[in-house]
Amino acid sequence: NIEYFFRFEGDTDPGDENIVYAINSGTYNIKGVMVSAFGMYADSISTEMLKKLAVHL
Repeated sequence: NIEYFFRFEGDTDPGDENIVYAINSGTYNIKGVMVSAFGMYADSISTEMLKKLAVHL
């Protein structure tokens, strides 16, 4: 599950866009973070992983 997410953007460079996710697994009692590029530099593997996670905000 995604508990929180924070988006960071650079002032002028689109390459400075990142997003940080606070994730957890209630089943396995594990917490962690996932960091990914955002926007035009987004990583397709992270995007596929995010589709599998439910958002609980």
